[in-house]
Amino acid sequence: SVDFSEYDDKATDAVTGNQMRPPRYPEAAYRIGAQGEVMLLVKVERDGAVADVIAEQVNMGVVAPERAMQKMRDMLA
Repeated sequence: SVDFSEYDDKATDAVTGNQMRPPRYPEAAYRIGAQGEVMLLVKVERDGAVADVIAEQVNMGVVAPERAMQKMRDMLA
């Protein structure tokens, strides 16, 4: 969540708060034992809505052959 100030639709320097449920852990990743940490870049609109999000980096918490690692990274991203 984010909260920098009260929302004023005429202001040019304010951002309002907004609650967001965390993303669900991918079921397929859970089934194969994928573990990792995903760092996201999130573009937030002035009204608190997410405008865009990309997975910037995926750090795996398991070791596997590279092909399997890439599959897990893709699932978590």
